[in-house]
Amino acid sequence: MVSENPKGPTGRRLGDPWELLLDGIGLFVTVSFIGGILRSDTNHTEIVLAVIAWAISVSRRIQPVAALIAATVLCVIFAHLEQPAALYLWCFAQICLFTVALTRSSRTVIMCSVLQGLGLYGSLVIALSIGPLEPTALGLIAWTAASAGLGSAIRLQRVHVRDILDRAETNLESRRRDVEQRITLERLRIAADLHDVLAHNIAVISVHAGAAEAQLDQHPERTSASLQAIRGAAARTLDELQGLVGVLREPGSSGKAIATPSPGIENITELLTTFREIGLSINADIKTVPHHMLTPTVEVATYRVLQEALTNAHKHGKGRVDIRITRDPGGLRVTVRNAIATSSPKRVDGGFGLIGMRERIISAGGSLDVENHLGVFTLNATLPLNPEQDT
Repeated sequence: MVSENPKGPTGRRLGDPWELLLDGIGLFVTVSFIGGILRSDTNHTEIVLAVIAWAISVSRRIQPVAALIAATVLCVIFAHLEQPAALYLWCFAQICLFTVALTRSSRTVIMCSVLQGLGLYGSLVIALSIGPLEPTALGLIAWTAASAGLGSAIRLQRVHVRDILDRAETNLESRRRDVEQRITLERLRIAADLHDVLAHNIAVISVHAGAAEAQLDQHPERTSASLQAIRGAAARTLDELQGLVGVLREPGSSGKAIATPSPGIENITELLTTFREIGLSINADIKTVPHHMLTPTVEVATYRVLQEALTNAHKHGKGRVDIRITRDPGGLRVTVRNAIATSSPKRVDGGFGLIGMRERIISAGGSLDVENHLGVFTLNATLPLNPEQDT
């Protein structure tokens, strides 16, 4: 349904082509009428009447309804005048009605057109002493209806076009916001990946670097193993960073993005091995989950949650962590539990790691609960499984 706004885009505009056309018609009629009076021997006092009628038509730009009423009253009062004076006044009454139809609501247009039609019809029948069904009298009503109908049709068409343009602009703005939101989510995902990759692998590098420094003189063979572990962790960090940076490259850039597959369930064993190598004691109970039940988003989220939880356990725990991964009708359950070192700051929801972890799990359609009770930190994550493939 088309909404009407009488003072909206179809309102009184100085450059409106239809209003300019009406101004031109009014000026032409006025000049022709006054010229006819000057060339004839009729009473020149009608020139004053012509100027008043023209002034009323000009005022319709500011107050169209008031101008319409004044023009109609003028026609009713001077309906007894001979032609072309009566026709001249009627012409300006129609111009004012057309402007009202262009700029006012349908309700106002109907009221004004009915009042004007009845006023002109009644005054003509009385002044000329003609029958109520004479074509001349009925013609006034027909012309009044035509002026109101044409003006209203133009106004409604303008409102309809404006509504279409507004909806298109709203849709464009909505799509722009959607694109911005997706870009923001992608940036958050990349930031979370960077945090997970750097936190884990730098922790590995730090532990092995310390071990290499302590064993440099007494146990060269152990030093060599630690340096190899550092080199491997650095290589893994570089590979994953190259994959993330590749996402940020422009489609037309000259550089070639390196496609590094996202880690998933099959990489968990390797992840646990790297933490065991840096001295973390891990008790893992991992049930097998059919690969077809896991979406790529859930696989990455599961891996990253474990990576962040193990990193936190290594930094803030006492060196031992219990992991349990199972599935039930509620989805994939991931539980990580470790005792917290007394020197570690006691915060459950703080830090970018837990914030990023929660956002990642929520984006995958899951939920995350963390608890710090009696010096034991417990993380419970629930991630959805593909119900259509669960047979």
